[in-house]
Amino acid sequence: MTRPLRHAKRDSFRMPHTLPEGLGPDFIVRTALRMGVSRRRLQSSDLRAPFHGVRTSGPTQTHLDRCRAYLPRMRPTQFFSHVSAAIIYRMPVPSHIEETADIHVSVRIPAHPPQARGVVGHRQSVGGPLRVRDGFRVPAPAEVWAQLATLLSVEELVVVGDFLVRRKRPFATVEQLAAVAKYRVPGSRALRRALARVRRGTDSPMETRVRLALVDAGLPEPTIGFVIRDAKGDFIGTPDLAYPAHKIAIEYEGAIHFSDARVYADDIVRRELMEEAGWFVIRVISRDLGVGRGALVARVRHALTSRAR
Repeated sequence: MTRPLRHAKRDSFRMPHTLPEGLGPDFIVRTALRMGVSRRRLQSSDLRAPFHGVRTSGPTQTHLDRCRAYLPRMRPTQFFSHVSAAIIYRMPVPSHIEETADIHVSVRIPAHPPQARGVVGHRQSVGGPLRVRDGFRVPAPAEVWAQLATLLSVEELVVVGDFLVRRKRPFATVEQLAAVAKYRVPGSRALRRALARVRRGTDSPMETRVRLALVDAGLPEPTIGFVIRDAKGDFIGTPDLAYPAHKIAIEYEGAIHFSDARVYADDIVRRELMEEAGWFVIRVISRDLGVGRGALVARVRHALTSRAR
């Protein structure tokens, strides 16, 4: 949690002095003192202390905000890892993980990990080259996936794994995930179990969750990326999931499918074309992966049975 700063009563009646331009929104206290900023100014209410020895005039509400505020304190041997690196890459981690207050910072042996309030330090013996993403020093995406093994369930690891090897602009390959799954690290067994269920070519985390829900219920695994064409061979569409032998298409529809008029209209036209080509379309919404999960499975099972006849 960010520590609020005390300020003198008389400071509340006047605007704080402007800070030197060279400091930026996030800075080290000792640097500010060397530039002539008074200790009283550093205690003003327009500044926050997210970490010991650090002040920021920027926001600190989100995990990414706190990572950014830590940058002035970060040493050359340190890098963001685990949950923090996953959020920097915008991996689809669960909300309760994304909302955690503490940031994760790692070092390679023999360096020593940071010890500070609001920071979870890690010391690692294995790992590949680091890279910079949006100004943050982080490991490769596949390595971050391996670091999440002790924090996520197997299903959640599959969702992140699918995201990394997705159809458009993938972050990693299945081979790279397989390589890190061989690391002798905590959670390696969960990684190997998740790896067996990761699939290339997905378009969204919700698509992955639908697939896992159906397979976990004992239904056949649907096909990803199947292209539907009409009798003339013209392209109709690529549903999220499909059972080609039964001509069943499964489409996940998020908020944009209802809020964007153009997307909504395109969905209607595509669904009608699929049905004209003899396909049965099952539409899935977020509720179907929560309280409606059983009903979704029943719908798909009934469709498979009916179409098999």
